[in-house]
Amino acid sequence: MNTVTLIGFAGSLRGNEANIVTADPVVAIKQHHYVAVGGSLAPSSLRPIANGDHQFVHLFAQEGQRRAFTPGHVVALAGPALTAEVESLAHSVRALHPMSQTLRSWSPTHRGFAWALAEPAELEDIRIRARNVVEPLLISALAERLNAEQGYADTYFRLYSALSPSEDDDYLLTRAVYFHQRHDDHALQMLIDYAPRQSKSVRTKAAFKRRIRARIARMNEERVAPQPVTVERTIPTAVDTPVQNAYMVRNPPVSDWTEPSAAARQRGLPVATRQGRSRR
Repeated sequence: MNTVTLIGFAGSLRGNEANIVTADPVVAIKQHHYVAVGGSLAPSSLRPIANGDHQFVHLFAQEGQRRAFTPGHVVALAGPALTAEVESLAHSVRALHPMSQTLRSWSPTHRGFAWALAEPAELEDIRIRARNVVEPLLISALAERLNAEQGYADTYFRLYSALSPSEDDDYLLTRAVYFHQRHDDHALQMLIDYAPRQSKSVRTKAAFKRRIRARIARMNEERVAPQPVTVERTIPTAVDTPVQNAYMVRNPPVSDWTEPSAAARQRGLPVATRQGRSRR
């Protein structure tokens, strides 16, 4: 049996500095280098590296990082901005210590990223457990009007989005609450339009809006601060603006939209002015 050695990974690093992403392993078999698509060593999944692939293929600089490869594993990558944010929050949030320790145990690689070899299910479990720690912190920050506008809400939201391995119902609902509390009617309406297409349990926009209202009401009931938060804004009504694609829903503008005008609110239209592009 031929020895299969992991010698690098294939994937784009640019733009993922604040994310956790997976990359296909690059393996050496009999002195030949291949991209093992999805971590599979099946002949149909082994793609020889061509000259034009080198901008996406990253070989380990240190010989000691190379190791025997086990089929079914992928290369997990944590961006430097994500690692720094988790490390910073872990000083005050003890529940994030396991995630911080996990990232510190990963090996350094190109552009400040850290990497580890993992099974997809194992990586998803790590991300879900860390996301479950961040979610109540985000909701608590959103319940406080000052924190929602000036505090840690944006930081928690960035981390929550980066840790989420999929667009499940909890992910969609939490993002909707964030957009509502941050007065981002444009992003909220896009999410309301998108949710019935993405979720199997949300069949209509009206059903999703009922879930949003219920989650906001529960958030206000759980709030312990002296003065309760009064939610007077309504969930925007549907408009004839199609969702461009799933990427735009997952990465909608957050801080570059202004509050709708009074006339627009009376008509129920989410009017906004865009100053520039924002990132996730």
